[in-house]
Amino acid sequence: MFGKIENYFRKKELNRTGVFIGEITEGKPHMRALICLLRGFMIFLGTYGALVGLLRAFELPFNILIVTPFLFFISVFLAFLYFHKIIFYTGYFLLLGTFTFELGYMYLYANSGYQAIVNTIYLAYSDYFKLLSVREGQEMIVDRTTTVTVAVIFIGTFLAMMLNVTISGYMNLWESVLVSFPFLEIAFFINKKPPIYCVCMVLAMYIFVGILQASRHQRMQVKGKYTHEYTRFSRKNKKYYFYQGNLKGNFLTMIFAILASVLICIIAYPTYRTQTEYLVHNPVRTKVDEYAKIYVQSGFSGFLNRYDSTGGMNSGRLGGVGEVRPDFQTDLSVTFAPYSFNTVYLKGFTGTFYLKDQWFNTAFSPPTEEFLNPGMFMENAEIQKLDAGYFPQGRASARMNIVNLDADSSYSYLPYFTDFTKYGNFSKAENSSLDLENGVDITYEPFLDLFYDVPKDYRGISDPDYEHYVNQCCTYVPDPLHEQLQDYILENNFFDSGVTGFTEEENAGQFRDVNDYRLTMARKIYAHYMQNFQYTMSPGSTPYSRDYVEYFLTTQRRGYCAHFASSGVMLLRTMGIPARYVEGYCIPPSLLAERGTGVAEDYDEWYEGDTLLEEKGVVNVPVSDAFAHAWIEIYMDGYGFLPFEMTIPSVDEEPLDMSGFGDLFSGLFNIRLQMAELPDPNSNNTANNLNTKFMQFFNFDFDYRKFVLPLAIGTGVILLALFGFLGIRFNINRRRLKKLYDEGAYGELVYINYSKFTDFLNSKAEIRTSGDNPLPADILEQLKRILPGRAPGVTEESLEQLFAYIERSMYSNNPGTKEEYDSFVNTLDSIRTFIRKN
Repeated sequence: MFGKIENYFRKKELNRTGVFIGEITEGKPHMRALICLLRGFMIFLGTYGALVGLLRAFELPFNILIVTPFLFFISVFLAFLYFHKIIFYTGYFLLLGTFTFELGYMYLYANSGYQAIVNTIYLAYSDYFKLLSVREGQEMIVDRTTTVTVAVIFIGTFLAMMLNVTISGYMNLWESVLVSFPFLEIAFFINKKPPIYCVCMVLAMYIFVGILQASRHQRMQVKGKYTHEYTRFSRKNKKYYFYQGNLKGNFLTMIFAILASVLICIIAYPTYRTQTEYLVHNPVRTKVDEYAKIYVQSGFSGFLNRYDSTGGMNSGRLGGVGEVRPDFQTDLSVTFAPYSFNTVYLKGFTGTFYLKDQWFNTAFSPPTEEFLNPGMFMENAEIQKLDAGYFPQGRASARMNIVNLDADSSYSYLPYFTDFTKYGNFSKAENSSLDLENGVDITYEPFLDLFYDVPKDYRGISDPDYEHYVNQCCTYVPDPLHEQLQDYILENNFFDSGVTGFTEEENAGQFRDVNDYRLTMARKIYAHYMQNFQYTMSPGSTPYSRDYVEYFLTTQRRGYCAHFASSGVMLLRTMGIPARYVEGYCIPPSLLAERGTGVAEDYDEWYEGDTLLEEKGVVNVPVSDAFAHAWIEIYMDGYGFLPFEMTIPSVDEEPLDMSGFGDLFSGLFNIRLQMAELPDPNSNNTANNLNTKFMQFFNFDFDYRKFVLPLAIGTGVILLALFGFLGIRFNINRRRLKKLYDEGAYGELVYINYSKFTDFLNSKAEIRTSGDNPLPADILEQLKRILPGRAPGVTEESLEQLFAYIERSMYSNNPGTKEEYDSFVNTLDSIRTFIRKN
């Protein structure tokens, strides 16, 4: 009825004047409040559907009776912030302050719940991609129902804040999808299915936002003293006006969105509930899967290449690696007959010469000490040839087949007691088949009776070149590292009473023989690592100015195999013990048990001689780059260079992981947990008590060096980015204006300058016009009232001429000449300057 009447007057007005402008009225407060309520409900649908859908898909426990009303309350609260400007600023300030305080207050629960969610998702992705291991955060409290509930409250608050901006502030569908859909996509990506009602809720929000965005009349500006019931914004120096949201439009759109989403879900439900797994085989999906594996294993840092680590081996490069990032793809396929319970080592790279942050597979040649000069190096092939002459004679003969599927083809990967000179570098297999014909057969002599006592018939090294290599090259430590390591050895009491020297001649007399001395000191170093160091695959990079070994021993004190092996070799050499650094692959007994498969081959063709195993057989085992490893070799009289494991095992108990929620604070505050004062967080009395006063367990120790520096850097980066953005924008606008000026587009330039001038006048209360986009006649009347007689050279006549030029330039095709435009700009500048000063 009313619509027909309005259409009648619209047509009449159009026929008479050619334009129709509807009445713009101030909205009633209760209508605006109902609009906020409707939008709060849509924010709740998006927040609840996305977050609860994720939790249900991964079967995470949480208290639905707490989560549901809280998310509804916070969604409506956030939407009502747009009711008035005072409420907007006050409410956000209180919300952010409360959020920050409660996050610190409930940190143990929140962080444990966050880690529980992440660990569950990582485990599901690990199972989906069949990964051998996965990152895992530490959960301080094991009651997941409580911790996940607390974490969801904080995550839901943040998600609702983001959706409030995209819905109440911008009404933008793309931004709303970008904020909320990743929660569901985490599940969809590995064929986990959130409940259909959660999908329906999120879909209803998308339909609601999409329709209102397309209508262009439903944005909601924060209400203030001078806020009109329409919204104005500028784009490319042009102004647009849209009506703000109205109750009827929002309500009808919400009803339609809910009904449409329910209908879509009902139609799709039979297909949605099926358990059939649809796999999309295409290059894009394959590439995304690769990135997902990297992220699950290493997080975002996994995408930062410090330098390439081919097949888990770094060719002796050390300092640039801050994190080990295996891809868990099979590098080698090894077939052999096991003969003991010991780890099988496959040597690839052998490092003899060390310099600051890298090992080299060369050694300086005798007799000169100027080994850094070109041509003074003993090449790797010469070293391998000398090594082959000092293998012990074993009582067994074995065969091993190695297929190089994805390892660095620059190296051969050979078991110990193999003549390296007989085998060149392996060629990479043409495909990933485990067919033995693609590999290389290796013959070696496994030695079972390694008691490491010097054999009675041992007469020493007969080759002077090899003697120089062992006793000089393999004991070399560069200065000043040598002096630093000597101090480190004395400070940590590696020597027993009576042993004070740094040469074998001074120390070996205190032991059974020289081999006993070498093994004893290696075991002491290993025990020292066990007591004082930590194994981690993410220790961080070595500073450029620091020596890799010195930094690890004195500062870092945490690392992976390359750290322990490199420092172990250097400590042994400082004690006069010949040692080398080795990279390659290892096959521990656990890998044989988990991944090894029997091969239908004649055992006698693969192994002859004594064995320490009761069951005999031939096995094939895939070796991934997760088993790429670094270890050390110690020279033992009578046996040559033998492997020694210097890397300590990882432990289950690690310091509190400050990832997750703790990342928000760890850069600014030095938060220390007084673990000795904590009650048992897993007991029934405390696990369910959300009011436990956690603040007493935190010692917020403000280290101003750690506080000021990150804050200053962060502020500087933000300011630099802001100034950079403003500078670029200013430069683009300046070049655009210059181009218009050079092309003679004075009409468009007049409009741009006039818009800036009206914006300036609206900032002055005494001359503010009645509208956001006043007509030139309105501005002229205001200026006539205050300028003539006060501003030098400004009269009513000159103002009328000025605004006649403005109207002619903007509303006709006669923008005038360059001289007229220059005079117009100068006059506006002088008027603006006078008003600003007075």
